[in-house]
Amino acid sequence: SGRGLQVPVRGASDDPVIMVYTGGTTGKSKSVVLSNYNMNTAALQYLYLGFQRQHTMLASLPAFIAFGTTVNIHTPLAFGLKTAVCIGKDPTDISGFIKKYKPP
Repeated sequence: SGRGLQVPVRGASDDPVIMVYTGGTTGKSKSVVLSNYNMNTAALQYLYLGFQRQHTMLASLPAFIAFGTTVNIHTPLAFGLKTAVCIGKDPTDISGFIKKYKPP
């Protein structure tokens, strides 16, 4: 399992790390500040899924939203994972990415 991987956490847990914007689907787009705790807690959840260094994640959401920033950028960098970007692809093409990159 990936539980042997560790993310070094520096600074206070409520230190702001990044500001992203909501999609504005229910109104005007708003800025959201993600903290050190937000980013690292989300990344640490992937330890329980069994991800290990050099595994490949499929990145399917843009990096400018909270999920994309946390899961598609921070998590792979924190754990030494590879990322296969398949943003904007036809959902029927995903099977080709899965065959090619073999994510866990």
